[in-house]
Amino acid sequence: MRPHFLRAALLLLAATTSTALADKKTEAMRPGFVKEAAACQIEVRGRAKVITGATALLATLEGSDKEALGKDVQALTAGQVTISAYCSEVEALVAFLEASATSSYKSVENQLDERDNKVRTQRKVAKKLVAELTPITRALIPRLKRLPTPAADDKRAASKFPSGRSVVLPALSGTFSLSGSATTDAVEYVEKAASAKVSTRTFDKATCDQQRKVLSAKSTQISELEVPEPGKAAGVVWSVRFTQEDKIPHLVQVACIARKDGGVVATADVQPAANRALADEVGKLMFAMLAAR
Repeated sequence: MRPHFLRAALLLLAATTSTALADKKTEAMRPGFVKEAAACQIEVRGRAKVITGATALLATLEGSDKEALGKDVQALTAGQVTISAYCSEVEALVAFLEASATSSYKSVENQLDERDNKVRTQRKVAKKLVAELTPITRALIPRLKRLPTPAADDKRAASKFPSGRSVVLPALSGTFSLSGSATTDAVEYVEKAASAKVSTRTFDKATCDQQRKVLSAKSTQISELEVPEPGKAAGVVWSVRFTQEDKIPHLVQVACIARKDGGVVATADVQPAANRALADEVGKLMFAMLAAR
């Protein structure tokens, strides 16, 4: 082999080896952030349950007790928004690492540094908030345990998404299938004469208002819906429903959770649109999936 050919081959080998090592460096970062995102969501889901229970308890109180608990619920709800934003930032970093799996570390280093700095900043704020809110949740949990147990206790086991999040599926006669990623959860349901799809996904560098405007461009007949208590506890800021005209019309419901620099949008799509009973069931499922975020 001629010397200049040999030299070129060695340079190519060195570049390939460098990229492979860099890819391994990027991949090595992912497990830690995946674990952090999962732990963050467990924290958020636990607090959402406390907020839901405390809100129910609040309705039974009067006077100074109600005023004191109202302040606690307000503090928990405000803190939940900030801590959820931190979770979303970690999830966004995980999604970026997954999308950059075949890129060299050097080519994404600046973007990784920027995202990592955001996570570090929000992690610090979130940890401080968790420390401040922990005494409130610890004081509330024994009170919530003393609340009357609902007459109908749902014994169905929760189904788990690839993300690790889980949800109890409705008791319907058809077949469910679950899919998703670290940042998305999706359910498909099929029965003899109807079908439905429910999904949640995170978004960044946008607002729920912008998501709402996108919907307005798709349909002029959008109905505003009242957000149920589980949705309010999860931080849902709006919920709408509209009919998507097709060969077989769809009934579509969409809801949005606002978080810092982004949020979570959920969609429930039922076909045919006339099947309101199925639409109501998957609408409840949609809010349960949002609560799991």
